[in-house]
Amino acid sequence: MYLTSCTRARVGASLLVVVLAVGIGASTGSATVPPSTPAAAVAVDRSTPDGVVRALVAAIAAGDGSAAMGLSAAPAMAERMDVVGWIDWLRFVDPSAPLPGSGSLSQDVNRAAFEGQFAGQLKIVLGGLVDVDRTHGLPVSEGQAATVLAAIDPAKLSDLTLVKSSLLPARYATDSRVGTQLERRAKVFGADEATEVSALVATHGTTYWIGATLLRYGSTWAIQTLTAPFSAPDGGNGSVQRLSEADYDAAMSATGS
Repeated sequence: MYLTSCTRARVGASLLVVVLAVGIGASTGSATVPPSTPAAAVAVDRSTPDGVVRALVAAIAAGDGSAAMGLSAAPAMAERMDVVGWIDWLRFVDPSAPLPGSGSLSQDVNRAAFEGQFAGQLKIVLGGLVDVDRTHGLPVSEGQAATVLAAIDPAKLSDLTLVKSSLLPARYATDSRVGTQLERRAKVFGADEATEVSALVATHGTTYWIGATLLRYGSTWAIQTLTAPFSAPDGGNGSVQRLSEADYDAAMSATGS
């Protein structure tokens, strides 16, 4: 399991990233994780979880939706997912469950669904970074729509920088139960490995924690979900929290249960 700490980094809004379709080799065959939309002007090192997080922050700062969406693992997940294994794990089937089967219909629908899920989570992250809770509706008085929308415009995040990133907090890094959960997640999505990443980002003088769960296909990492339940400082499943650098360091280094 990928458990070494990522180095401190700062990513400015001017960082230029080029998201490329990357061939992925694995024991069960060959899959490709292309961008969900044509390659855009943003560079990404997919060989490490930290590289993917840097690219996400850079894409948000640059206002580059193609680059941000291109970091999703949706294409590989749709191609390789073991739907039976996923349902066996959850022990529940709901209307949003992935379609079974290896045909084009199932794979295309599942890919679109995974991309939609990622886009929805990204909207929540963007809202959290401008201090707006996008998990609930926002009441708007007539005539105030322009003012409210200006407040949640992601263009305000052009100064977003990555302060530092980390893998699993110390209390979970060697926990075999967590390792088993991540191994099973990787298996049902046909990946070679899964891990969580925490990142401390800064915008307009305020720092925030964001988290993600990543999958590795061959030598390539991509984002499965913009949540990190084991790593969230408040113990929840949230994807954005206001957090000082000192509190971030304490949360990542804590060894208690």
